[in-house]
Amino acid sequence: EKSFQHEFTKKKEKELITTSLSCLIVAGVDPIFHSGALYLIVSLIEMAHDKDPDQHGWMRDTITQTFIAFQELGSGLPDSNDKDDTEGWLCRSLALQNLATSKQGIAQDGFSRFKTTMAVMLLNDCLGNRHDNDWIDIDNTCRKALDDFLVLSDIPHDLGSNSSRMLATLQAMYTCLQTSVLGVKSQFATTSAKTLGDNNDSVDCAKHQNTYELLTRAERTCLNWQNRITSVFVDLHKQRSKEFLTRLAHMCHYLASEEKELAGLKDTKLTQPEIATFFQPKKKKK
Repeated sequence: EKSFQHEFTKKKEKELITTSLSCLIVAGVDPIFHSGALYLIVSLIEMAHDKDPDQHGWMRDTITQTFIAFQELGSGLPDSNDKDDTEGWLCRSLALQNLATSKQGIAQDGFSRFKTTMAVMLLNDCLGNRHDNDWIDIDNTCRKALDDFLVLSDIPHDLGSNSSRMLATLQAMYTCLQTSVLGVKSQFATTSAKTLGDNNDSVDCAKHQNTYELLTRAERTCLNWQNRITSVFVDLHKQRSKEFLTRLAHMCHYLASEEKELAGLKDTKLTQPEIATFFQPKKKKK
């Protein structure tokens, strides 16, 4: 009987945390409640994580409940840029952006893990993938979700016809990319160091080379998508997506160049033009 009461109380606590977090995340999308809601969100996540760090089902339940609440908000006004956002894509993306990155960055503490889980679930929803992942190793799950995006050489029809969903996809992908890059560096700083012993040079080269390859793939995919986005003057979200891809490709290019140099590979010149040249017409030669 005591065991049953303990399990019942534990279940009620998780339901309370899930409902409270979901309400706070939804309320936090409103700028009026953002700062106060974020403080409470961080406190609740860390409290739940400290109580049961090995069980993360409540995170997925909370995020699922939150996404359903955003879907029920409906689309924007008929003449607005959000008229096609019938599933709350922009609200989900904004909620993800509102969750500031913790000091650690990688998904080790409760808050970073929660944000990474939300990014993976949002990216899977945007790409139409199922959530049948290994949620215990969240860094590996995040990398798989990112790989599903990076293999797309062209924009899927579901995203191309829904600019709100496309923008949400890119925001979720960016969070997954951050986590994956930090995860690669963390992995080589621990596992590889133990395997290779004192051979720190080999560890560093492998770490920088893996990061370089990931950033190069991300840059290539961003440029492919950026070149395929049209109608930017009549669709605000497509314009934002194109600008976001341009800046992200630019950032990945320079970070990849730094990682390539640190890996001891052949030097590469920074040949990618400045961001402004993507939006300015080329001058005709006299």
